[in-house]
Amino acid sequence: MPTLAAKGCTKVVLAWHASGTACVVKSFARRTANPVSVRRERDALQTLAHPLIVAFIETTKDDSHVYIVMEAALCGPLHRHIRKGLSARTAQFSAAQTAHAVDYMHDRGVVHRDLKASNVVLDDAGRIKVVDFGAAALVARSGVCHTFCGTAHCMAPEMIRRTGHGYAVDLWALGVLFLE
Repeated sequence: MPTLAAKGCTKVVLAWHASGTACVVKSFARRTANPVSVRRERDALQTLAHPLIVAFIETTKDDSHVYIVMEAALCGPLHRHIRKGLSARTAQFSAAQTAHAVDYMHDRGVVHRDLKASNVVLDDAGRIKVVDFGAAALVARSGVCHTFCGTAHCMAPEMIRRTGHGYAVDLWALGVLFLE
C-alpha cells in the first residue's frame, strides 16, 4: 500500500476497500495516539456528508492500531497545485468550493481548526475535498473552544492568544488559503 502521508503516530495509505473502490486509510498507533483526537476526527467525519468533504467509510481497529477509512481523492493537495501555478479561474473555483465546504461544516456544528492548502485535496474531476479532521471540534453555534491546535501560519489571532475561539478561526484560515 503506497504511503500518502506520515506524521507522528499516524500514517495515511492508499488501499482498496472490500467494495472494490480505492480508499484512504488513516492509521493511528493505539499506544501513542491521542484517543480524543481520533474520536474527534471520526465524529466530525460521521457528521459530515458533502461532495466537497472527504467521505467517511468506516472505522476499525486491531490490537495495535485504530483505522479510519475514507474516500480517496488522488490528485494531490491544493498546495502542490498552487506551487505549480493556478489560473485565476481555477483559483476562484477552488476558493469558492472551499468556502462552500466550510459553510456546510459550520452549519453542522463542525469547526475544522486546521484548514490549510495541504488539508484541501483535489479529486480526479478537479473538485476540492477538505480532509484531516484531527483538530476538528463539534461546537454549539455560540460555543467557544480553548484547545490550542492548528498550523501556525494559518492560525487566527484568538487561537494564538489562547483567549477562546469558535467558527471564526476557520474563516481566518480560509482568508490565508485564498491569499496563497
